[in-house]
Amino acid sequence: MSVAGDQVDVRTTEVDGVRVVWLPVEGPLIGSLMFRSGRADETLATSGLSHLVEHLALYPIGSGGHATQFNGYVDSLSTVFHASGEPSDVADFLGRVCAGLADLPFDRLDAERRILRSEADQRSQTGPLMSLLRWRYGPVTYGLPAYDELGLYDLDEQRTRDWAATRFGRENAVLWLSGEPPSGLRLPLGDGPRIPPPEPSSALDATPSWYVEGTSGAALLTTVDRTSAATALRHVLEKSLRARLRYDQGASYSPNVMYEPRDASTGHLWVVADAVEGHQRAVRDDLLTALEAVSGGLVDEQALAEWRRETGRGPTEPGHLRGWTHSRAWETLIGGEDRTFESLMAEVAAVGPEDVQRTAEQARANALYLLPEGHRDGLGHMAAAPIWSSLAVTSGQTFLTLTDSPKKPRTRLTVGREGVSVFNSDTEYATVPADRCAAALAWADGRRVLFSEDGFRLDLVPGRWEGGAGLAPSVDSVVPAGSIVRMPAPGPGEEPSVPQFVEPRRQWIGTGLFSALTVGVAAAGVASSTWLVFPLAVLAAWSGLCVRELVAFRRVRGLTGLPRRWRTP
Repeated sequence: MSVAGDQVDVRTTEVDGVRVVWLPVEGPLIGSLMFRSGRADETLATSGLSHLVEHLALYPIGSGGHATQFNGYVDSLSTVFHASGEPSDVADFLGRVCAGLADLPFDRLDAERRILRSEADQRSQTGPLMSLLRWRYGPVTYGLPAYDELGLYDLDEQRTRDWAATRFGRENAVLWLSGEPPSGLRLPLGDGPRIPPPEPSSALDATPSWYVEGTSGAALLTTVDRTSAATALRHVLEKSLRARLRYDQGASYSPNVMYEPRDASTGHLWVVADAVEGHQRAVRDDLLTALEAVSGGLVDEQALAEWRRETGRGPTEPGHLRGWTHSRAWETLIGGEDRTFESLMAEVAAVGPEDVQRTAEQARANALYLLPEGHRDGLGHMAAAPIWSSLAVTSGQTFLTLTDSPKKPRTRLTVGREGVSVFNSDTEYATVPADRCAAALAWADGRRVLFSEDGFRLDLVPGRWEGGAGLAPSVDSVVPAGSIVRMPAPGPGEEPSVPQFVEPRRQWIGTGLFSALTVGVAAAGVASSTWLVFPLAVLAAWSGLCVRELVAFRRVRGLTGLPRRWRTP
């Protein structure tokens, strides 16, 4: 079946000041109320705010039962409340969500925070996609989905209320429907500004760049302008990589290329290729040269023609029509281009090899590569992603690590007005600047974990530093108060965050025996004859060494006084 352009172009209206995008589609009515508030708008210290608001708003509806199938979710740029069913039921659901946002059930705050933390435990923050986001953006803006929602540990009622009031107003919302707005639909939202997507952060000094991690394969993340040529490049790259890595070489089971919009003007292009054991080198090399080949003019025109045919068929099923409606609503929400289906098809038909080539050049220039360990050679044309900070805090309070032996090198920690630095050497150090501290996790026992906006992390345990009792107050005086997240105490069966160093029994017993023996021999030598002078001198020297060793053992562990309990560390 063919679908004319005017049958696919969405209708727009307004209900109670909320923009509404709709298109008649067969099947139950779907209603999706979208707010321009997502993970990328939060800070690491407050991450989880939109998710918490979403859960609180849905709680009264879920606890009381509802005729519709409904759900909610939060992504980088939006918070969405979604339902499907009879028009009257969908209208009732949407009205109750809007009313609930103005009157959140804060008596459920602690319970919903616990539920969300439990939900987070079921999600994985590992894998190449999460790794690339962390290395490219750090714990800011579009990198935040790769981090835990740390704000869920201590977000309070006032901050949650303020977030709901400023982010969930009518100006910051769009509703899309798979049919005409139901009679009686009301969207009683409060006032609030329309909020544009955030400017992207960067944890990189330059692109293209690379880093190594793991041995399971290779991946890349890059940014391109949002054009039809970008989706064409995705198809061309995937066709090429699958042909070479999966079928010609048998080096990768499932190389995958993905494209998704990041904001109104920029998209993410991802390439992920697993590696069959022993074929990491082949996967690495093909990934490094894939964009280079296309940007050099080697565009597979057969693959490009195939992409045109598949895209040009247009939506012929209800699922495609709903997807198009959602897409137009999302563009309205983020301030993207308002276009018709016919204009999109005209752009697709006009994409040629030179357009794909130009997009590949842009992708190559902006690329960040994740490469397998042991394959760093031949990368001189690209910058290594930074593994040490470029800024060092050199003045302030200094702490030295406690070590197992006084002979081992000791790491230095400096806390000053500019921030906190840990030095492995004069050239290798990691810093969290005070004005770029994304979050400071704080435990009652003094442990602090600091996150810098450029991706560096410092895990500071007082028991590992000389004078560690003063570490937490020193750090807390430097980092912004708004970045501090109070963490709960360890639960039953969990290890405490501060290790307790206790000397083993043999240290005390050995030193005590030698000291007693020395005193005994000395007394016998004085009482009898002088032939015991030589062994007395040996035992005295040995006893002195034992005492010295015990003092050093205790000093490097920060131990004072007599032992309260004994165990072997």
